[in-house]
Amino acid sequence: MNIWFVQSAPRDLLGGGEIFAVRLASWLKSRGHTVRLVARPGSRLEAAAKAVWLDVRTLAMRNDLDWWSRRTLRRCFAADRPDVVFGAFGRDIKLLGLGARAAGARVFWLQGIPLSDGSRVHARLDRKFVDGYIVPSQHLKEELIRRAGIDPAKIDVVHPALDPKPFEPDQSVADYGDRFRLGQKIAVSAPVAICPARLIEGKGQQVLLDAWASVVKEQPDAYLLFAGEGPCKGALQAQTRRLGLESRVRFLGHLSDIRPALWVSDLMILPTLSDSFPVVVLEAMASGLAVVASRVGGIPEQMIDQESGLLVPPGDAGALAAAILRVLSDAGLRMALVRGGGARALEFTADRCFPALEARIARGPAAGVPCA
Repeated sequence: MNIWFVQSAPRDLLGGGEIFAVRLASWLKSRGHTVRLVARPGSRLEAAAKAVWLDVRTLAMRNDLDWWSRRTLRRCFAADRPDVVFGAFGRDIKLLGLGARAAGARVFWLQGIPLSDGSRVHARLDRKFVDGYIVPSQHLKEELIRRAGIDPAKIDVVHPALDPKPFEPDQSVADYGDRFRLGQKIAVSAPVAICPARLIEGKGQQVLLDAWASVVKEQPDAYLLFAGEGPCKGALQAQTRRLGLESRVRFLGHLSDIRPALWVSDLMILPTLSDSFPVVVLEAMASGLAVVASRVGGIPEQMIDQESGLLVPPGDAGALAAAILRVLSDAGLRMALVRGGGARALEFTADRCFPALEARIARGPAAGVPCA
């Protein structure tokens, strides 16, 4: 098949949805399909796609009404005649929809964002352009049905895949860990927890800081690392100062490679208030970390509570602090979660997650789905 991905992610964004698209595109290419990916020029997505040798085209895709990008896509589709086109945002579907339809391609929406109530844009685009939805979790499928009124037959759950091999600690980890801790002025024996997520309102870092104030009362030598950038950074730093945690919290900024920071940590914490299927949970489990995360979205589909991690209610600083202290103070529990998490991560490889999607796009649109 001839498959195109159109991803208008902002230049500075390389989140779970973008990583999913790159991994899926790369896997489909390895299966012998012709694959092309359209990204904004100079974006992190463009760099990530080129790093795995994908055929990348760049396009501005400034907004929904970018007539130049729409015309360019239409011409590309007319010349190349794709069988399937994937879009990730509503903007993508609007820009590619008419051109894909005219070229006879089927359109699939890689929907990875939790919906707000009354999602009218989904209903409009669904009727006009969309042949099927690919969602990362059963939870999001239920949201599409309940909030946007999408036909369940058009929705397929495909978990984002992980290649666990690059996350397995190697011989250089010990040396890196010593250098990292020295640079951050962290004692070699001190417990370290990491929260790898964009610093935005919905990721719950403010709840984590409130919880960390309780954690350090019982674990005064423990450190918390925030790996990520975002508009809430200033507010989170101010909260850190207000709670008197400056000596116990580090803001690392954006890390182009998250693996070393995971390898030097003992615990990964994801206090998100809303999410779909954060791949970093799988990455942490594959890296040998215990995980504490919110019971939201697709996270309970990734990890089994008390076996491969601990799940806590979102927004509950007390429950989060208690779970963190359980892991940090109980070496036996921590190692059990590490073993369970490592085994669980192996259930989400590309060869397990992606074949069903390949079969789905090969068999054509679902009954009752409008075609070009």
